[in-house]
Amino acid sequence: MGKTILFSPVGGTDPISWNNGYDGAMLHIARVYCPDKIILYLSAEMMEFHEKDDRYMYCLEKLARLQNRAMPEIEIIERPELRNVQYFDIFFDEFWEKISQITDEMAEDDELLLNVSSGTPAMKSGLEVLQTIRGFSRKTRLIQVDTPTKKMNEHAHEGFDVELAWEVDVDNAPDFKNRCHEFECRSLKNIQDEEIIKQLVKDYDYRAAMAVAKDMPEPDPAYLDKLKLARARQLLDFSTVTKLEKKTGMDVTPVKSGDARKSFEYALLLWIKKDRREYVDFCRALTPLIVDLFEQILRCQCKIDINQYVYGDFPGWVRRKCEEEGWNEEEREKRFRGAKICKWHKGRLKQDEKIFSVFQKAYSSGVANRNISSDHLLKLIEEFCKNRAIRDAAKQIREVEEAIRNDSAHEMVSVTEDVIEHRTGLTTDEILKLIKRLFGYTGYGIKEADWHSYQAMNQEIVQAIDAGK
Repeated sequence: MGKTILFSPVGGTDPISWNNGYDGAMLHIARVYCPDKIILYLSAEMMEFHEKDDRYMYCLEKLARLQNRAMPEIEIIERPELRNVQYFDIFFDEFWEKISQITDEMAEDDELLLNVSSGTPAMKSGLEVLQTIRGFSRKTRLIQVDTPTKKMNEHAHEGFDVELAWEVDVDNAPDFKNRCHEFECRSLKNIQDEEIIKQLVKDYDYRAAMAVAKDMPEPDPAYLDKLKLARARQLLDFSTVTKLEKKTGMDVTPVKSGDARKSFEYALLLWIKKDRREYVDFCRALTPLIVDLFEQILRCQCKIDINQYVYGDFPGWVRRKCEEEGWNEEEREKRFRGAKICKWHKGRLKQDEKIFSVFQKAYSSGVANRNISSDHLLKLIEEFCKNRAIRDAAKQIREVEEAIRNDSAHEMVSVTEDVIEHRTGLTTDEILKLIKRLFGYTGYGIKEADWHSYQAMNQEIVQAIDAGK
């Protein structure tokens, strides 16, 4: 268990009010929280009282005995030159430097309590303003102590007798009232950081939003898991998505079945790339989606499952890696099963004369042992799909892919909205609208609201940030 450290300026009612007979704020926090170490900050006037009768140490020792616990370690910061205690700027940098030093030396499970009820108004304001502007470490709590009379404390020092004050201290009763409460003062930095996080979420930059959240001085916010969920979704890491959906209570993926979920979530990334003006990535991402859509359209509309005509083959980089490492076929299969590329199987194609003849007619050398492409699948759709609207939509999206995919994938070119429209005759919005039409032919049952699920997720995250959840 970590240590509790109290940093406390010392004021006129510490350690015990000679006026009302109750604990001053410093002693009361020590009574309630039982810190392992207490750091007292003494101005010139408070030092005079300390040297006169050792009142602070005396009462802390008495309290430790009363509570039957070890005397806390005491560190006293003496400022004999400090007489203009009403000036705020004196304390600002000094408090920040000292508290930063304390937190830097603390263990991971230690905590620091800051007494914001003792000392001069300038001292108390200094601590509060530091929390507001800069924000203290996540291990730090600000403690206020209510006055027993609910009125401003009156200071009386004449005739103060520390032994008598302790004997008559009302708070020494076993049923004393706890007057401490934690001071909720959100730092300006936290507020600024959360506004940045919200904007990053709206911009779909969940990785950057997570980095800002993790770097905040206050405890990792509860909404960090929601940011992790959004990031996992964006990475198509569905196993993590499923775990975090359960943990956060959020349901962010409207399509649940395996193939449909993967295809639909991948398609949503195109909308994000368009909104973020990542046009090169937008173009590159088209081909895998078009191939996937064409496969499903053939399966749903033409009752053709191309998996019956293909085989999986490892790409060259996998073969080279296995040769370098000396891995056999069994090890290669274990490590790189998901890296296989689908290629047409000549023998299986020949078993279906209709499909084989389509490819023989379209390609002089056939397609055997070639990677499956959207062009191959389009030939099958044009031959076997009876719905002209489907054939036309498939042909149009294939023409879009052909017009923009090659340059963006293989050349260092600038791709803008205007370039895409010039080459394809369609804006990115029109291309996405065409993709939505094609999804309508897959049998996946995508609803209109599903296309806006990222925006709904972002809104839920922003609401959680605003609510402090």
